[in-house]
Amino acid sequence: MSTILVVDTEASERAALCELIHRLGYSVLEAESGTEGLGVMREDGIDLVVIDLVMSGMSEWDLLETLKDLSPSILGAVMTREIGEEGESILSSRRADGYLVKPVIPLRTERLLNALLPEEGVGAHVEVTAVDRSPPDAVSHRALPG
Repeated sequence: MSTILVVDTEASERAALCELIHRLGYSVLEAESGTEGLGVMREDGIDLVVIDLVMSGMSEWDLLETLKDLSPSILGAVMTREIGEEGESILSSRRADGYLVKPVIPLRTERLLNALLPEEGVGAHVEVTAVDRSPPDAVSHRALPG
């Protein structure tokens, strides 16, 4: 199970996002500041960090750069109230792997997490439908063990 760290100074928004991520089946940790986030990251194996773009203390960009320097395999997504084409360009040049627009929408969050952490589905229950054209209208449907 992948572990996601949420860093957001706004307690209610942080709690709501953490609850959503947990419901989606991920392990989730939280931090109120960049400094606290670094401490959590050093203690726990983090696969993805989600950082609010408006933080006090350590800047969100400093936190993202530091996390990527300490652990190059860590993925980083940022949260912002709005983003345009120029914003997307800035995010990619700042080593962000993705972004969420606030207020966070569950379906978009799920899509981002699935895109960034695709291995979550490995070994899952899979259904396969096979069509054999030899005998007319022959269809087989079975579940494969995952």
